[in-house]
Amino acid sequence: MVFFDLAPSEGQPNQKSLFYMKKLSKKQAQKLVWQFIYEFRYKIVEELKDKIDFIIIYGSAVRREFVPGKSDVDIIIQIFK
Repeated sequence: MVFFDLAPSEGQPNQKSLFYMKKLSKKQAQKLVWQFIYEFRYKIVEELKDKIDFIIIYGSAVRREFVPGKSDVDIIIQIFK
């Protein structure tokens, strides 16, 4: 499951490509990252709802300090065995 493409498809950056994100302002990138976080959380909970012990999302994205081209999204998911 890939939400942020590492390279634009057919040479055209889409809104979720890292190349596109580098051109955004910090505020615009932060908004896109929060959309990713909510979408990721929703999809992972939908898929594994009975198996998840907890999800931790931390780091610069959560602190609203995300820097396009430098920052990442830090996520820990603990699954019941």
